[in-house]
Amino acid sequence: MSSNQALGGPGEAHPGPARAIAAQRDAALDLLAEQLRLAHDALGELTGAFAPTSWWK
Repeated sequence: MSSNQALGGPGEAHPGPARAIAAQRDAALDLLAEQLRLAHDALGELTGAFAPTSWWK
């Protein structure tokens, strides 16, 4: 067995639940990213929006 097969690479016929777990984690990260974006937008409404380079000038 090659290392690709042992790690669920392209040679493995049944990858098991690892892909489902990875998909759930991806969905959770997407939700977290969206919540952070919304929080950032709300904070921008309170403090005034600015570009990342605006404090340099």
